[in-house]
Amino acid sequence: MHSQSMRSFKWFWPWQDREEERWLRQMSLEGWHLTSRSWPFYTFVRGEPTDYVYRLDSSTRSGRDLEDYLSFFKEAGWEYLGKLSAWHYFRQSVVDGQPSEIYTDSESKVDRYRRLLWTLLTPSPLSMVVTLAAMKKFGRHPPWLVALTVTIFVVWTAYSVAAAIMIWRRIQEAKRAQLA
Repeated sequence: MHSQSMRSFKWFWPWQDREEERWLRQMSLEGWHLTSRSWPFYTFVRGEPTDYVYRLDSSTRSGRDLEDYLSFFKEAGWEYLGKLSAWHYFRQSVVDGQPSEIYTDSESKVDRYRRLLWTLLTPSPLSMVVTLAAMKKFGRHPPWLVALTVTIFVVWTAYSVAAAIMIWRRIQEAKRAQLA
């Protein structure tokens, strides 16, 4: 049998993990199963329509910590599909119509979004300082380069603020669920 594959472009913001998970599940129900992820593309292979639940988890682990992390998920029945930035992609067959969750308690969900927030916001100030220091060290620059640099920082700052607000909302949502 000849397998068929497809690359698909789809845009999700980091705080839209639930929407992305729902879309990936729908694709599997239509017979398209995620095999890899590379920004901004998803690669799918054609197969039998299957009800897979997809879950994303934010983690920057490496080395032995990453091996332990992935081993934990494997033992819990999750198939690891790869990662993109800080997001790790997992999938599992739906049992009795009930999709599984990676985290079942609100505290773990809060921690997950805090890790994501930290991952997104850490590079912002550092990259700004490094770029400005480099520009100052190498002297005078054409006005278009200065304008471009300032524009990039303004856009990046706006994105960072929007991301922080949206992820903060997800943290608050998880905290409210914890109190309920």
